[in-house]
Order: sequence, then structure tokens, then C-alpha cells
Amino acid sequence: MVPVTISLVFLLILLFTSTNHKGKRARLYENLFSAAVFLYAASMIFYYLPVIIMLATTLVNYGESAVSTIVLFRLIGYVLGLVSMLCAGLAIYKTLVKLSDIELKLSVAGALCIFGVTQVVVILQRLYSLGIIPRNDFIFAFIATVVNHANFFTFAIILFIMIPPIILWQKNRTITEVYHNNAELRKLKAQKRNARRWAKFSLVLLIGSVLSLSVLRHYVDREVPLSPPENYTIADGMAMIPISELEDDKLHRYAYTSEQGIEVRFIAIKKSEGSYGVGLDACDICGPTGYFERNGEVICKLCDVVMNKGTIGFPGGCNPVPIAYIIHDEKIKIKIADLEAEAHRFK
Repeated sequence: MVPVTISLVFLLILLFTSTNHKGKRARLYENLFSAAVFLYAASMIFYYLPVIIMLATTLVNYGESAVSTIVLFRLIGYVLGLVSMLCAGLAIYKTLVKLSDIELKLSVAGALCIFGVTQVVVILQRLYSLGIIPRNDFIFAFIATVVNHANFFTFAIILFIMIPPIILWQKNRTITEVYHNNAELRKLKAQKRNARRWAKFSLVLLIGSVLSLSVLRHYVDREVPLSPPENYTIADGMAMIPISELEDDKLHRYAYTSEQGIEVRFIAIKKSEGSYGVGLDACDICGPTGYFERNGEVICKLCDVVMNKGTIGFPGGCNPVPIAYIIHDEKIKIKIADLEAEAHRFK
């Protein structure tokens, strides 16, 4: 992040440096500006590209089959995200180069300043933790505010970048330039039409980014409520569930309150004829977050992994922690002592 910040400051200084140079000074300025742009772009790529590449490792969760519909959807989303990012970059570039010199400088400088705040704070946070910079309430509050409101800066950048396309579209609504014949008029119309198209394309992509980071993210990250526990009977130190209740092939949830007052949730489901899956409503990886049913499939609430019904009742992966049980008198029977022994998982 240090090279990113240094090249950012260097680039901002050059942006606001007078360009009314001639001869060698003009060439020197152009070379310095090109070097600053290259350093900033290169440092950004080296810093953020590994993060983008590492997202590919989340396409398949632990214990999940790589050949599945959900993995295909994640892969499609990952590719669409990359394509959208590249298209947005191209559209913004095409928009900015059509602006005037001062409009271009203000647009680029504003976006760099907003984005630069988060980049500078990354360095400050590291220096603060190492005690290199003095510890005081103001610095701590500044770092905490930026870190806790990182999404605000993301939306601020997107909204700010929306301004250049709006300016470009407004400037190219009508023809104000002087023309001498129909050929020049047609050329002006084509140029302005092309500029409006790039402006509209940029706005569509930026609005799509805002919706993706707000509405769609809220929908994806929404908490799925667990179904309420069902009734069962306790007798002779056993929790008893009638097998007839599981004949619907649905996920059934139950809860037992331990002697310490801890609610121990457990689930049961019919896997096939004469075969049942019984386990805690928790796993060794994701903890007591629980499972829910979606379109006939059992899903881990935390990591959204689809469970193979045939493996419920067996240890490993994101499977529910198995509980010993017996089938007797048309009932599934679980020892209360076994539920008490697993109460620590739900603390």
C-alpha cells in the first residue's frame, strides 16, 4: 500500500501543476506524469489483483462438490463481475477523455482523493498498531471512522464518478459548434451521439454497481430465520420422535433445554426408505448457526453449502454433528445424556 499512496500523492501534485511548459520542460512534465500514472496503475494492480484472484478460491466451499449448480452460478457471477469491472473501466475512460482539460483534472483528482483516504488509512492503521506514530484519540477516531465506514467511501467514489457522464451527456445534447456544410453537421451529430452513448453506458454500469452493492448484497446477506422447534416427548431418559412425523421427507428441528439452561437444537430427516439422518443443528466448522431447508435441500445457514441428505448422520465437512440414536416402537430415540454432553456447542 505504501507504493500506492506515494504514487497517488505524486500524481495529484502533477495534476495541479501548471502545464504551460515549452520544449524540454513540457517533455519532462509529460514523462513525469506518464511515470506517475504507470506507478499508480502498477501498484494498484499488484495490491488488488491478488484479492480478486483469491475470490476464485471461494467458488467451492469445503466439503462441497465442485460439479454442482451452485458452483456454476458462483462461477458465472465471478466472470460477470470481472467483465462488468472491465467494461466500467473502459466506459469511464471513454467518458473522461471527451471532457475538457479542467473537467478531466477535477474528476480524476476528486476520485483519487476519495479513494486515497482509505488507502492512507491502511498505512496509518499499521503504523499506529506498531507505535510508530503517536497514540492519541484523534488519530484513533479517524482510523476507526474510515475503517467502520468503508462502504461509505465506496459509494462516494461511485457517485462522484457519475458526475462526468452526466456532464458529458448534458454538453452533447445540442449542437453549439459552428459548421459550414451538411457534412460537418453530420460529423458533429455522430460525435455527440457517440459521446451520449458512452455517457449512458457509464451511468448504466455505475447504477448497476450501486444496486449490486446495496439491494443485491442486502438480499444475499439477509438472515434466513430458522423454523421453530417442533414438539417431542421425553420418557425414560430418552427424547422420542415418532417416525411418522418424518415421512414428509422434510427437515424437522427440535430443541432440548439442558440442566445449565442451554438450548440444544437437533434435527432429523428421512433420507430414504428406512434410513434417517439425525444430528445436532450445528457442525464442527460453522458452529451452532443451524440448517434450513430450501427447495427440498438442506442448507448450512452460515456458508450456504448444500448438504447431501445421504451423508447427514455421518461426521465430516459441514455435515451436522451426528447423534447416536435407536429406532424402537416406531420412534427415533435419543439419549438425553448425549444431548447434555453436546450442550457446550451451543453456548
